[in-house]
Amino acid sequence: MTSQRYIEPADEKNQNPTEDEIKAFMVKLGFKLLPNGVYNWARESDGIVVTDTKILNFITTEEGICPIDLILSKDLSLVKHDGVQFGKNMPLGELSKVQQFHTSLYRK
Repeated sequence: MTSQRYIEPADEKNQNPTEDEIKAFMVKLGFKLLPNGVYNWARESDGIVVTDTKILNFITTEEGICPIDLILSKDLSLVKHDGVQFGKNMPLGELSKVQQFHTSLYRK
């Protein structure tokens, strides 16, 4: 069970952003819409997958768009780094690049 503080909407009558505003928000964060669903996004740089990005899971606040109740996961098969697609079909010769990439993630 998780909880969060109350998020104050900028406008009580129009609490949620539009789909275009959500799209711009997700793209600004480096995500790309996945072809397999309207509400599924992925970021190739780190393999983060965000699902359930429907309008009701965002609130427009004075500070901007605030996501709530999104489902986050990680899928390294989506990650691309230096032109290499990581995943189960990757050639063994690329293993050292994967290890270097993973190491760099933890140094940030």
